[in-house]
Amino acid sequence: MEKMNRRAFCGTSLLALPLMSVFAEEKKNKACSNIPDPIMDVLSDEFAKTTFEGARNGFGAEHFRQYAGHVRILDAHLHAKGTNKKLDKKLDEDDYHLLDPDRTVRMTTEYWKKHGILINENKLREQISFDMDSYGLMKKAIKKRGGVRSLHESVAEALERKAGESETVVFRGGPIIRNGNVIFPDSGNPPHQIKPADFQLDFHSFIGVDLDCLCKAMAVEGSVLALMCVLGCVPCCAPSAVLLALETLMNSTGVCDPTLC
Repeated sequence: MEKMNRRAFCGTSLLALPLMSVFAEEKKNKACSNIPDPIMDVLSDEFAKTTFEGARNGFGAEHFRQYAGHVRILDAHLHAKGTNKKLDKKLDEDDYHLLDPDRTVRMTTEYWKKHGILINENKLREQISFDMDSYGLMKKAIKKRGGVRSLHESVAEALERKAGESETVVFRGGPIIRNGNVIFPDSGNPPHQIKPADFQLDFHSFIGVDLDCLCKAMAVEGSVLALMCVLGCVPCCAPSAVLLALETLMNSTGVCDPTLC
């Protein structure tokens, strides 16, 4: 009897080990999610400040230049953390089946609520719900054009170009302030700038190509970062939210529409 009890206890303990491991991993991930990242905190605060100012007074050249600066700071931070290198490796992986747009939307919107920015969930879900072929092609395009650092610089250059176009014209009609929060449009897109006539898919840089596809590349990168975050890459969590919010901002201010790529 004693022998059987000992066997039963050991068997039960062995069965419990995987479950205990899962609980331990979840506890570890929860603890890691609270690890502070001062640079990302400041960057997110600055992004929110710029967005509030633009929503209140209209988006002018200074706002788009500030966003370009945010992108370059984000890129430098991701480079220092080694995240850009990890991202470039992810471009070769077949991970489409692991994407979870609903979870990505939830993570992104909850992140920005803390900063007083309310992103429409349906709109964001539309922009990151890729079909398998376009997702794979976009990852290949990012890699072919130099990886995510090239993408980040091209986004910054696109925002600088938008700033040049906004020296005398203030953009209104995008995000608005309501009840103390920035609200992004629920639906519809303002007219955006004409695509360059000489667009070529194999162009060496993102700048000068279809800006709709530039923003779709941002949406893809943001989704990959969100996936990496879920899989345990803590430094990927906040950057994912920042990149997806920036892409949403560019969409709502008429720079691009990723659904047209």
